Amino acid sequence: MNPIAKFKARLTHVNLMNPIAKFKARLTLDEAIKKADEAHAKHCERYYVMPNLDGKLVVMTKHDLKYFKRKGYVGKQSHVIHLIQESFYFTPYRNESGMITPEIIAIKRKHYFKWCDQVRKELSRKRKEERRLGRKLLKAKIIAKIRTPWNR
Repeated sequence: MNPIAKFKARLTHVNLMNPIAKFKARLTLDEAIKKADEAHAKHCERYYVMPNLDGKLVVMTKHDLKYFKRKGYVGKQSHVIHLIQESFYFTPYRNESGMITPEIIAIKRKHYFKWCDQVRKELSRKRKEERRLGRKLLKAKIIAKIRTPWNR
């Protein structure tokens, strides 16, 4: 099974995003792609649009990966092939070979929307948990205030 078919198989169960959230995500991706293309035109290097832990996109090169490995931000087992696999877009090499095909762009865009949906759901879950804990804390403070002997 070729890598494209494997990737398509993983994306068959993509949930539908809110149209406004999807539009915002598309604008964010398009902006990151534009930055990568501008940097490629200026420096003639291959750039990758990668997800960040904060739910944002980062434009990076293989030299950035080496720097992150040295600093310990990324595992030592990370390689450039992982950048290609996990990126949402990449520019061609210095000699203009290795261009991304429209079919792969479409697959990576679906992958990006799936990632955005997961990030959005995780943030929503965290906010709900914070609200729930806040209500519990407020309730505990009220009960503690009522039960103190000097308030009777």
